[in-house]
Amino acid sequence: MAMKNTKKVVIVYADKYTSDFILEELKAEGFQYTFKLANELTHIEQEMYIKESDEVWLFGNVERSMAYQFAIEYGIDTWQMA
Repeated sequence: MAMKNTKKVVIVYADKYTSDFILEELKAEGFQYTFKLANELTHIEQEMYIKESDEVWLFGNVERSMAYQFAIEYGIDTWQMA
């Protein structure tokens, strides 16, 4: 049986959001992806996970964050979710 290919998504969120809020929203929507919360990672970890991700999802205005800058630098698709 072949393994299902799971999308890797890094989430970057502004201060007005919490990790609990975002995870509850994603759970309610039924997403089955592999998620990493960039805000809970070091800059080195952010760069590593973003380089390997399929998409970066943005919650709020995060244009000044290092994680967002990594996504732009590596040409990763970004999606403004909220």
